Amino acid sequence: MDEIKHELDNDDAMQIIKAVKKNYKPTNIRTLTKETKSIAKSIKEIIDNSHERKWLFPVFQRDYAWGQSRVKSLLESILLDNFIGSFLMWKIKNKKDLPFETRDIGEKEYNDTINAIGIILDGKQRITSLYKVLKEKDPKFPYYYVNFLSLANRYIPDKKKIQPDIIITTKKELNDDYMYKNFYFPLYKISQYKEWCDKLKDYHEEDQDISYFIDNFIEEKLRHFWEDPIVPVISLHEHIRSESVPMIFELINTKGLKLNTFDILVAHLAHRSQFSIELRPVWNNLLDNNLEIKRGYKIFKQDLPLSIIQAMHLYYSGGKLSPSEKNILNMFDKRYRHDSSKFDSSKFYKEWNDFVEITREAIRKFTTKYGVLNEKFLPATSLLPPLIANLKRAREIKTNIPTAYDKIDTWYWSAVFSGEYKAGTTTVMAKDAEVVKNWLETNKLPRENVITKARSMWSDKKESINRLKELNPKSAMYKGVLSLLVLKDPQDFFTSEGYTSRAENDADKDHIFPEDMFKENNNKYKKKIPKELREYADSVINKTILSIRGNRGLKSDSPPSDIVKELIKEYKSKPQKLKDILDSHLITKEAFQAMKDDNFEAFLDARGKAILEEIIKRIMPPQNLTQPRNTTQPNKNDTNRDDQNRARQTQPNKTEHNP
Repeated sequence: MDEIKHELDNDDAMQIIKAVKKNYKPTNIRTLTKETKSIAKSIKEIIDNSHERKWLFPVFQRDYAWGQSRVKSLLESILLDNFIGSFLMWKIKNKKDLPFETRDIGEKEYNDTINAIGIILDGKQRITSLYKVLKEKDPKFPYYYVNFLSLANRYIPDKKKIQPDIIITTKKELNDDYMYKNFYFPLYKISQYKEWCDKLKDYHEEDQDISYFIDNFIEEKLRHFWEDPIVPVISLHEHIRSESVPMIFELINTKGLKLNTFDILVAHLAHRSQFSIELRPVWNNLLDNNLEIKRGYKIFKQDLPLSIIQAMHLYYSGGKLSPSEKNILNMFDKRYRHDSSKFDSSKFYKEWNDFVEITREAIRKFTTKYGVLNEKFLPATSLLPPLIANLKRAREIKTNIPTAYDKIDTWYWSAVFSGEYKAGTTTVMAKDAEVVKNWLETNKLPRENVITKARSMWSDKKESINRLKELNPKSAMYKGVLSLLVLKDPQDFFTSEGYTSRAENDADKDHIFPEDMFKENNNKYKKKIPKELREYADSVINKTILSIRGNRGLKSDSPPSDIVKELIKEYKSKPQKLKDILDSHLITKEAFQAMKDDNFEAFLDARGKAILEEIIKRIMPPQNLTQPRNTTQPNKNDTNRDDQNRARQTQPNKTEHNP
């Protein structure tokens, strides 16, 4: 949350207050909204209608998703008399036969429409934000305050401005004395703004300038905010056919600020199937009650439900078309149409459930076989849809399951280390789905594919180590290296405890050569780390995974040579234990010697080679992947056992050390 800063002394505060009297002219908002006065609503009416459940929201709309910055922007726009857009409402005529489920402002399903006068189709995020700030005491939602001195500061000429323009700030609940003294208005008290202003005047006693400031600026702004009709509410006629409503919602949200394709599809299916496919409650129920899906959501966020839909498209199209929004909607139109007017909802639900089960398997692979403990270790969300599609195909084609899973693992690591996967790479998804489909079914790879590209990229040792040095921390390849380190279960240097045996959020990445050694003013290490090497301080080669709670040693600013001395002393009688610990961090004999000498250049080269070996082991297909296809029917129960066998087969050889 924001910390309240820039508190003013009395002289500065009075200068701003007097400037308001001189320069501020209240806006006649009624003139501005004259043409739309008949359809405009005040914030008070909007809140009251939502609270009294006169306004409801269709269940196929997405959940509340706004962050603090957007909420602040909305509140500031109202205070500054800026247009915040209109709301679209469908007036209800037949309340008893509403053709879809609804929610109230609290996100709870609410189908008692006795009091309802309309369904909000556009404006849910804004209305919910206002409700949470002004009405609901949600413990997870911060308190929002108007800094009236900062707002008034806008009426001081630019060259003489005193206060930064932070009009809306968030903080835990402030006491009255602080608010009155610094002119902070708590927006949760907007319905009692007049009483609050009276108390504010009493606090400042008889000062005429402050009284003017409160009466003509603060109270006027709050009255306008709460009572003036400033938001146009456009109503669809009550005689519009109910089955057209989701289609209208879909059309609205495919223009302007884009919704997630999953959100569009939810409305699309509701429309096309005459409301017989209700995907939103199905997804919410799954997210609430399935632990694996819940864990996957922590990693993939809102991309998880979308990824399931994209995977369905990749599987059924065979990778011939990218899973773009248009192609996905077209596919669902064709695939689930039972006759000229109705979708086959039972077929959809069956296939959806099948893909949910495959998604759970994909999440397990990410967390146990691909080293993705949490979202910080995820190379790219766009890897999930083709992985789900590939796993689905591996289960259903007539091939040997262990061979199929080896191929999928090889594809995954090749995709990570090809640099092809970024956000929204739908074309790459489709291409890879087709490549893996053919590889699984015919045991053949096309001339150009992600696997051969990755092998080519990492074939030259010198060039590859230079690439590792320069990887961007936000890139899929950088995070892929971190994932490889996770799979080694790196042990704490002094407790020898592997952090993956602890909570998943106990993982931390840290420098091996500490940041202090790279500072410009650190004369002690200028010769050890010349200027041309300082840019590699944050290189992935100089990072390892540590336990947040258990680690010491690398957490200090000591040079590696000091850590090495402690390690040798600690494990003098247990050299094999030290070897195992170093192996778990991909620190070879040469890399360990470079740490002992504080030789960063030698360390980059030695550890870079060890990391490169790990990459090559995963992007080079095992020999059995080129054997003729086996026509044995796959056994789904073999999946977990195969994962365990594959993990043992790919364990790297440990490098000898001589500390």
